[in-house]
Amino acid sequence: MLNKNAELRNCQSYVSFIIRGVKFFEGKNTNNIVGIVNYYTMDIVMSPDYYPFGMLIPGRNGGSSYRYGYQGSEKDNEIKENNNSYTTHFRQLDPRLGRWLSIDPKATAFESPYVSMGNTPIWANDPLGDKFIKGSERKAKKSERQANKRLKTLSKELGEAYQKYNGEENISNQINDIKAQIKQVNKVIGGIQDMRGSDQNYIIRNPLLILSKAKRGKGINGVLGGATVYNTKSDAVVMTSVGKKTKFHELTHGIQYHKGELSFEKSTIQKRGKPVLRKLQSAGSLYDIKDEVDAYKTSYAFDDKVFSNFKKEGLLFKDITQQRISDRHPKSYGKLPKNNKSLGNTKMYKEDEFFYKK
Repeated sequence: MLNKNAELRNCQSYVSFIIRGVKFFEGKNTNNIVGIVNYYTMDIVMSPDYYPFGMLIPGRNGGSSYRYGYQGSEKDNEIKENNNSYTTHFRQLDPRLGRWLSIDPKATAFESPYVSMGNTPIWANDPLGDKFIKGSERKAKKSERQANKRLKTLSKELGEAYQKYNGEENISNQINDIKAQIKQVNKVIGGIQDMRGSDQNYIIRNPLLILSKAKRGKGINGVLGGATVYNTKSDAVVMTSVGKKTKFHELTHGIQYHKGELSFEKSTIQKRGKPVLRKLQSAGSLYDIKDEVDAYKTSYAFDDKVFSNFKKEGLLFKDITQQRISDRHPKSYGKLPKNNKSLGNTKMYKEDEFFYKK
């Protein structure tokens, strides 16, 4: 890190400190040699403290030369002097007013198009200037960290399996099973990164639900562990899981939507005699049994509790097939189409559905 700046950010991605490595010479070092570095230390380049909408608090910050600041956005000091304007991909922010200087490219009917962070800067941010993410970016990063941790665990298991291998069929099956899980986890990590860079809103929800004994295990709307829907009010794909039970299962459905493998309906209800879009739209014509098989393979790879009985039976990753998933959940998945449908290989979808536009 010598002669390079390092950012220390808080939970909202605001730059809290900038530190830099500094050499220290003190004449002769411990070996009595002149001109060799004796030791290194850290120098604080900048230490800002912000009001909720990004204005610097007078007397509680030091240094201003660093390029980035509030919510990690780039400073624009040419017009309003230091730290009084930030530039993002879509527009400019005035942190003193807490307002954008141009309208929201994804404006909604229920708030001013100049509002920043939905007027809730403590728990929401808007790094691009086109939307605010209600904690979902932090959850996505957490999911990414968990996925990388899972990769390390699987890699360790793979190394141990190779050490045991001496031509036995069961060890060979175990090795292939772990390799398949590693491939699936890497697929999820790549999907999260792709979703982050898209122009579509994604929301990750992990509600804390207290279920009665009769309802425990049924999850949301009778679906085991969660649901992925399209919210027409926020123009967002909402991936909801009960606790940590099926988080990566629902994340997989979000990734499928991003890749054009999943669509959502545009169903309506009658209000005052006029058809209006439902707030939450369920899966549409591209939804097929393969989407669920892929999501259940993710659950298996992340060792979700959903597959505790599955693994007790001695079944492996390759045993997660369309027929087995249909047989285990006949009411939920038994009638789903068996053929693989996506935007890339079929025209069977309806034109009046929600699709991700790349």
